Amino acid sequence: MIQSPTVFILGAGASVEYGLPLGAGLITEIVDALGETGVLRQALVNAQMSQADLENFASHLAGADLTSIDAFLEKNTQEFVQIGKACIATMVLFRERDTRARVFANSPADHWLKYLWNLMRAEADVSSFVGNQVSFVTFNYDRLVEHYFDTVLASAFNLSGPSTRDLRERAIQIVHLHGAIAGRAFGEYTHPLDGTTVRDIATGIRVIHDPMPTNDPGFEAAYELLKSASKVCLLGFGYHPENLRRLRLKSLLENRGTLYGTAVGLGKAELHVARGRIGMGFRAGGPSEKAEAFLRAHVPLA
Repeated sequence: MIQSPTVFILGAGASVEYGLPLGAGLITEIVDALGETGVLRQALVNAQMSQADLENFASHLAGADLTSIDAFLEKNTQEFVQIGKACIATMVLFRERDTRARVFANSPADHWLKYLWNLMRAEADVSSFVGNQVSFVTFNYDRLVEHYFDTVLASAFNLSGPSTRDLRERAIQIVHLHGAIAGRAFGEYTHPLDGTTVRDIATGIRVIHDPMPTNDPGFEAAYELLKSASKVCLLGFGYHPENLRRLRLKSLLENRGTLYGTAVGLGKAELHVARGRIGMGFRAGGPSEKAEAFLRAHVPLA
């Protein structure tokens, strides 16, 4: 079991090994799927978005040559923001459908969730599992963590659906800071989506630069978890300045807990900038050290 209060802060890189889109890859998928025969175009037309507007959006998105759709939507027109949110929600739901099989039938090499689950499961039965002190604060729109733990808990402890969810919610707090797909279960994608569904699933999406309400319940919940954490692990995180500003890691953790973070693909200068944005040092992994290898090498979990 993991009895030391530990918070995992997840960025898109934490989901990519499980088949979910990341940064520039999501942009490419959206542009392709908005083509004449793409899975996305019909769904958005069903949601009363004009083909001309969708073609205009796709052209600008491809031409901007940015590394994330959030960066593209920053300070963009409200029309493009609404199209972008519908694109994100539809494509993430579409990819969740494929991820269901990938997680269990074709497990990735970087299976950090399995590593973590086996530590949490060790010496725990259905009653004592709630003694684990693990929580997740995620910037991702997908429900990968919920789906994974619902599946393994049900199988390991022979539980039904409602009992599984009850145990997971009592044992593991999961906070989605930018929302999540609304109104549909994990991977519940049917082609083509009707317009009502497209509009509904997009309502749960917030992008980085959406105004954060005063006393936002998601961030308030995250702050409470961080205040009591002895370890905080940034996994697959991009160190975006606005995300770091909103997390308040320095004020919440300094002299209280230890901060760890993956640094896949980051150069020394980029890592230096990340440390400056956080305002405090953290134990970083190597530039090729993915989540599971990073946890095994740097983070004592017990």
